[in-house]
Amino acid sequence: QEFIRRVTLDLTGRIPSPTDLREFIADKSPNKREQLIARLIATPAFADKWAYFLMDTFRANGKMSRGVSLFHTMLKD
Repeated sequence: QEFIRRVTLDLTGRIPSPTDLREFIADKSPNKREQLIARLIATPAFADKWAYFLMDTFRANGKMSRGVSLFHTMLKD
């Protein structure tokens, strides 16, 4: 339970849904952690979280100046 909660928060900035938690716990495959990580990286939530992280790094957010939305979209893509 701790793994799925932590990795979901770290990669997407969100907590796992109760359904996702139950499915992960019930999964008996030996590579379920790797599968979870791959699935989370493929989500729009992952791209959105890390695009905002990069915007913070470049200090591009906080101001609704021209181009910020375009920059965020470019990072997500």
